[in-house]
Amino acid sequence: MRTIVVDPDQPDADELRPAAEVLIAGGLVAFPTETVYGLGALALDPEAAQRIFDAKGRPADDPLIVHVRPHWELDLLFSEVTQEVRALAAAHWPGPLTIVGPKRDTVPDVVTSGRPTVAVRAPSHPVAAMLLDLVGLPLAAPSANRFSYVSPTSADHVAADLGDAIDVLVDAGPTPVGIESTIVSVTGGRLTLLRPGSVEVAGAVADDTAPSHSAPGRMDVHYSPDTPTRGLAPGAAIPSGDAIGVLIGYADSHAPPPGWSFVSLGERSDTAGVARRLYAALRAADLAHPDLIVVEYTGMPGTGAAVDDRIRRATGSRTS
Repeated sequence: MRTIVVDPDQPDADELRPAAEVLIAGGLVAFPTETVYGLGALALDPEAAQRIFDAKGRPADDPLIVHVRPHWELDLLFSEVTQEVRALAAAHWPGPLTIVGPKRDTVPDVVTSGRPTVAVRAPSHPVAAMLLDLVGLPLAAPSANRFSYVSPTSADHVAADLGDAIDVLVDAGPTPVGIESTIVSVTGGRLTLLRPGSVEVAGAVADDTAPSHSAPGRMDVHYSPDTPTRGLAPGAAIPSGDAIGVLIGYADSHAPPPGWSFVSLGERSDTAGVARRLYAALRAADLAHPDLIVVEYTGMPGTGAAVDDRIRRATGSRTS
């Protein structure tokens, strides 16, 4: 694996061009988006896209998100571009919003897991944007980690998870948002929230009855450390017990039991900061090899609700 270090705010095209050439040749490149690091391959090349599944150990029935530039024609991927789709893209792209709509036949079934819809977003991170410009083609790019493990928010996380399974790693430091994009499906003029994120979409109604593989990140257990992990109600104290663990909480959290370690996510009300720190905290706690990890829910709206969604999936809804 080759590592290319670039400036996150002003990447140099000459530095990124080797990564673009690897992608054009059908290779795998991990790169930062504003949310988490993605594992990229050509979206319209089924063999390249399949390499993503192989590298991650990702099941074939879990569809990928396709990344584009906001000025590209939407009918490159969507078979029908409705007024609602255009309005969402105009309002939130580039940025952490993924739109799910009917796919064109040119989108390989491996990318959509055989579904008639495709998930598309336009990242705002300067490195991801420049890489897309250099390649000039859509890139499928789920999180650059082994499947179902904690998502990567730094190049070190990617290297630890995937190592030589990828061709190039573009290191541009930590990602600024820290949790995955909001996903909204557009069907018959109806907006359905499939995954919460840092973007709130007016009029989108959550559908908890949608199949778990209708969009990425909807599995009941996902974003999970290897260590047994439990959720904790906002403001609650950990019940006494024999386990020695790590509490991930906030500045106003109850003190953990004797012998436990505490990792602070900062002020509970600073939900953007909490989101940015969550996955690094989960990974650090996991590396300490405790008996148990306990993560306190934020209990906050907006981005806080998206963070709580990730905590719920990381713990499989198990509570302490």
